[in-house]
Amino acid sequence: MSNLNYISSRLSLREPQRKSLEILADLVEEEIILSNLDLESALNKVKAKFPIFKDFERDFINICFSLATGVGKTRLMGGFISYLFKEKNINNFFVLAPNLTIYEKLKADFTTISSPKYVFRGIDSFAVKAPVIITGDDYEFKSAQLSNRQKDTVLINIFNIGKLNSEIKGDKNSSKPRIKRLSEVLGKSYFEFLQSLENLVIIMDEAHRYRADRGVAVINELKPILGLELTATPIIEAKSKNAEKRFQNIIYEYSLANAIRDGFVKEPAVATRKNFDPANLSEEELERIKLEDAIQIHRKTQEHLKAYCYEKSLPLVKPFILVACKDTEHANNILNYVRSDEFFTGYFKQRAIEIHTKVTDDEFFKELSKIERPENTVEIVIHVNKLREGWDVNNLYTIVPLRASVSQTLTEQTIGRGLRLPFGKRTYEPILDRLTIIAHDNYEKLITEANKPDSLINKKNFIEIDLDLSRLEEKYFLNTKEADKLSDDEKEEYIAEKTCLKIISEVIEEDKDTESLFNTNIYKTKQSSIGELINKTASELGLNAESKEKSIKLVQEKFSNFQEFSKTVDIVNNNRDEDRKFFIKIPRIIRQAVSEDLDFSIKDFELNLMPFLRFNLIDQNILIQALREEESTLIYKQEIEKVNLICDDKILKREIISHLINYPVIDYDSQSETLYKLLDQLFDYLLKQYPKQKDITNIVLYYKKEIAEKLYEQIENNLISSESTIESSFNGTYHSELKKPNGINAKEIRNYLESIESTTSETFKKISFNGFKKSYFLNYAFSSKPELLFARILEHDDSIKKWLRPHKEQFELYYKNSNGIEQRYEADFVVETDTNKFIIEIKRSDQIDNFDVQAKKQSAIAFCNIVNDFNKNNEWAYLLIPHDEIKSNYTFEYFLKGFKAEK
Repeated sequence: MSNLNYISSRLSLREPQRKSLEILADLVEEEIILSNLDLESALNKVKAKFPIFKDFERDFINICFSLATGVGKTRLMGGFISYLFKEKNINNFFVLAPNLTIYEKLKADFTTISSPKYVFRGIDSFAVKAPVIITGDDYEFKSAQLSNRQKDTVLINIFNIGKLNSEIKGDKNSSKPRIKRLSEVLGKSYFEFLQSLENLVIIMDEAHRYRADRGVAVINELKPILGLELTATPIIEAKSKNAEKRFQNIIYEYSLANAIRDGFVKEPAVATRKNFDPANLSEEELERIKLEDAIQIHRKTQEHLKAYCYEKSLPLVKPFILVACKDTEHANNILNYVRSDEFFTGYFKQRAIEIHTKVTDDEFFKELSKIERPENTVEIVIHVNKLREGWDVNNLYTIVPLRASVSQTLTEQTIGRGLRLPFGKRTYEPILDRLTIIAHDNYEKLITEANKPDSLINKKNFIEIDLDLSRLEEKYFLNTKEADKLSDDEKEEYIAEKTCLKIISEVIEEDKDTESLFNTNIYKTKQSSIGELINKTASELGLNAESKEKSIKLVQEKFSNFQEFSKTVDIVNNNRDEDRKFFIKIPRIIRQAVSEDLDFSIKDFELNLMPFLRFNLIDQNILIQALREEESTLIYKQEIEKVNLICDDKILKREIISHLINYPVIDYDSQSETLYKLLDQLFDYLLKQYPKQKDITNIVLYYKKEIAEKLYEQIENNLISSESTIESSFNGTYHSELKKPNGINAKEIRNYLESIESTTSETFKKISFNGFKKSYFLNYAFSSKPELLFARILEHDDSIKKWLRPHKEQFELYYKNSNGIEQRYEADFVVETDTNKFIIEIKRSDQIDNFDVQAKKQSAIAFCNIVNDFNKNNEWAYLLIPHDEIKSNYTFEYFLKGFKAEK
């Protein structure tokens, strides 16, 4: 193990790099590889030791390390070579590159001793006697160096697979390929020389590129004793995604999700306009907005990078934008637009380039390799299906996809190209550690995909569907109101405690055995995340750099002490078990229309204009949402105006009407007069808010769908229908999540046991109460004092197991009000005992007999009957309780006996 530790230390290997080297060392020390075992025996031993391993997949022992882009595969190659030379005196290596760019990069990383990327930096053996490097360009004239090579000299051959294939195949004018021609110095061809090496080890970078028949044949011909494959994409690609196959020789996998989580790469995020609806825009308009928004984010990133580099005395990092297009024609159109005077007054005329499928790989990578240089003026790269491995730029910060991803591989590699950190590690400044994907048209879809268990960027400890992350966040995240009461020393301890809880909550699902979890050295693997979290929370509390360092030290101490570590794990496990206890299964009711031939009319009413206050000109904000962290939302101000159309009111009203008539109850022929009356009210209001007609045009053309929706919400409350049209049923399915109830994020937070002097509803709407022990959510707002008193009763009554104040949309509960208009019913409480569940409404005693209150009651009773009939029990029931019956000394049994509604 001494060589392993020495090499890991000298090369500063990251945890996944060290783990890979440990696996190789383990196989060597146990004589599973580089021994006298035949291929079949070695395979059986490897499979027994590593269950994920299936087959060598070649004619020699061949193992694959699947490491995410940005983790450092080239540095690991240096570790492999150093270890095998020091441990087993193996001195012949053949490094294979998939294309010219990676080939040139490998040559530089293996030969440029002064470079920080030199793969043997710090290895004493190679400082005294550097390895002999022979490449596909110079093997003919460098062969002379091999005739008198000493045994302690390491030979490393670096070849490009394309060049190697072509040379082995030969050409029409030669009887033999160049690499197979006789060398007078060697007395054999260079290919025969390679075949003759007794201890040749082949290392394949981007190994998925060598799975074609010719690539397999060439590699097998070399007859190596060991193959080491490295790739971020262990998949054999195919035309159909269903036909793709994973490698069978993966021995260790460190995914992109892990790399993001552990801070080895940038944090991916998606950006859109705040309150944006792309349905109102044409494809061309949407693309222009996305491109212009990308520039806003790009310029912000530029400013921060310049300031950071100046402050830290570092070389300037110049960011750029990558735009993905549908096809070459599309790319050319986008390039012309970006270079036009219309796009930022022609600023990008000489600052944008296009690269597409007609460009060869080598030309593509050669051009892109220049982009990192500060003196290079290119800020926008437009491409078509050309993002593949080998492009290791660190300064890609913004991606603008103008087409859907072709395959999972392309998606991974597209994101992967932009995830490398320009400074080699996180800066803890969010904008410098983030890759932003402009996703106005796919914002929700990308976030949804990112949160799937099999997402490439998803966290390992994906929370079960019945466990709301919000509850855990309230326990593990900073509560500034709670912390503000503490001294600075107490704040440092508080931050450290919260950080430990959050970090443990993220990794605990990987291994619930506390001792095994402790031995994984979480502090080291999560150091970046710990630093980022403490930096953020300490800043929120106004603590200085010294206090931040103290908090980090406290975290390190807690993670280094097994007793303290075990306490933290126990708290997290207990919290998880506790959270699951309070989930209430809410039945999902299916509502279906049973008649379509109905007449609806709209009552005359005054339009409530308050819902239309929120509309802003469309170019106000860009919203950036980190894909892994729900709380990481940032907003940037826009500086440009894009909608210059001017339409008269008549045209604009027709635009809104065109959306309103999509609702089945809206009939233009019979209701047009009423609809235009409402629109007249709306436009009178808009004219006061936006005196310029172009601004009204901007608002209506962009928000027309949302305006129609808000109009319909009010129209719906004033519809008169001829008869009921809905039937409800239950098929045994339940809601998989509990929605956060309204009002729980009020600015004023009090403990639910505190005495409240005022009893007005306005007072209660401004307060959020916490401290509950039996409820799924930790804090709630209440409409009245009787509701708060009832919550206290539920908390203290032993017969109550859990309770909830449900969100309006949690139940499919509907009733018809006194005007015959259907509305959704929001119940006050859901309560669960050992045997039953109850929907509960608390109402002023003088309102109990009101038409609407009784209609809600009948709706809830019908709900209970539907569920009970299906389940063949009386599990669900409804209680309607007068407010003056709520007394703190009453038990739930009292209310059950006196106010349970009959079927």
